[in-house]
Amino acid sequence: MSSLIWDEVWKHSLSPDIHWFAEEFLHYLVNWSLDMRYLLFLEPGAGSGRFGYYLAKRTRRVVALDLSCSSVNRILDLGRESGGLLEVIRADILNMPFKDGAFDVVYNEGVVEHFPQPYPVLCEMVRVTRKLGIVIFSVPNIFSFHTFGKLMRSGSISISKPYGFERSFHKSDVYGMLQLLGLRNIEVHGIGLFYGVARYMPFPVYRLLYRAYIRLRNTRLGLLLGEFAGFQIVGKGEKR
Repeated sequence: MSSLIWDEVWKHSLSPDIHWFAEEFLHYLVNWSLDMRYLLFLEPGAGSGRFGYYLAKRTRRVVALDLSCSSVNRILDLGRESGGLLEVIRADILNMPFKDGAFDVVYNEGVVEHFPQPYPVLCEMVRVTRKLGIVIFSVPNIFSFHTFGKLMRSGSISISKPYGFERSFHKSDVYGMLQLLGLRNIEVHGIGLFYGVARYMPFPVYRLLYRAYIRLRNTRLGLLLGEFAGFQIVGKGEKR
């Protein structure tokens, strides 16, 4: 995955704000890692650094890793604001400079889908996770409007500009990858109802859909729709 593409992205998309599907990703990340055994976090492919910043402000120690210079520079600023609990390193996600089992929780959002072969990325994430630690990641949902939009623009569900290569996944794909990695206590969920539609709409429509999402997201209907047709799929597994 070229760092040049992401240098441009993070040069202009630097807000640490967390909203919409990111709120739900964070919900699962926090709930799955509440146990005080989980103190040291790694976010490979940290991007804007928003999740690491949130965790660091709440006393978790986080190491952010990214190959993009723009991302690293931004996270350096966030690290200074977080009281020293958020660190950042520039490195390749496929060859991370950490010993085996170095971290309690290894997570990322919107990273794995940008690799034509996702399994080596996930294997490296598992390698640096300690025994009984957890691995968490999220990827685009094949049943979301986001995937339909890619298909309409390019004729393929696996290409998306300006982010280079990107593919979408079924919930069974995510579950299967977590099983193949030898993880246990697996959970997989859909997140981000309506976001796949809203991101293509004018801002007034975007706001209306967000309000509808806020009202629906914790209802039985909202949870059902999100599980099936949410923008992303989030999964986690525990290392044996």
